[in-house]
Amino acid sequence: MKNETKSEWEELEKLSKDELIIELVRERTLGRDIKDRIMQDLGEISPKYASNVRFDDDGFAIWGAPTTDEWAEKILLYAKTHCNDCEFDVDNSRDYGLDEVQADETFDKLAKEGKLDWPSDDPRSRRFSGVSGYYADEVAAMTPEERERMIREEQEYKE
Repeated sequence: MKNETKSEWEELEKLSKDELIIELVRERTLGRDIKDRIMQDLGEISPKYASNVRFDDDGFAIWGAPTTDEWAEKILLYAKTHCNDCEFDVDNSRDYGLDEVQADETFDKLAKEGKLDWPSDDPRSRRFSGVSGYYADEVAAMTPEERERMIREEQEYKE
């Protein structure tokens, strides 16, 4: 147990001030999210009890909080480098407490600048293949039979 704690401290020690701030907000967001999910399971999620959720005029939940454009970019770029998924998209930024609308707008801006890429199933992706979950280079590496089968399944799924 002692070695695990030391290892975590050594890992955090390597982070810049901005990265530490992003990690702190992420951990706080995840903690509030857990509390809010428990409250929701208990049937008590409402503006009165929700700590990480804002509600619009119609009562729909709005996750996250707005920040400056500079921080939104830092958060998304940091989240991208720490994403365990094979493919990063704007939904991966929710854990970092970023406002949904601002996250979408910032993701699109960074993707247009070439700093991020849209998911493989998005036609705006530089590596769009037409097959969900696979980039063009991955589809190109498939055998012709495998590629035809994947494309056929994708078309059938869309119908």
